[in-house]
Amino acid sequence: FLLAAGLALALTLALLLRSRPREPDPLLRAWRRFLRRCARLGVTKAETEPAGVFLARLAERQPAAARSAAPLVAAFVSLRYAPPSGTADARHEREALVRALRRWRPPRTAS
Repeated sequence: FLLAAGLALALTLALLLRSRPREPDPLLRAWRRFLRRCARLGVTKAETEPAGVFLARLAERQPAAARSAAPLVAAFVSLRYAPPSGTADARHEREALVRALRRWRPPRTAS
């Protein structure tokens, strides 16, 4: 019994240490999901790289994906770095961008 309890405790501890805390901001969570999808295309964003520079690199390697992503990147920059606004319109814009980032998929290319 002690061996099983020790193994269960060790497994629980390993899982707790391994799990990452969840990003509390839905916009940043959606943005990071978008970046993971871009990474699957072979274009990763450096931590300190501005979104516009990242979009330019995406355009070099995956032009169709960049065309569809450009409005999302522009909206992200605008909402993320603009002065905070508590208006209902700003909240709706933010929620719409979160939904759009979550839904974004790179266009399929002709094979």
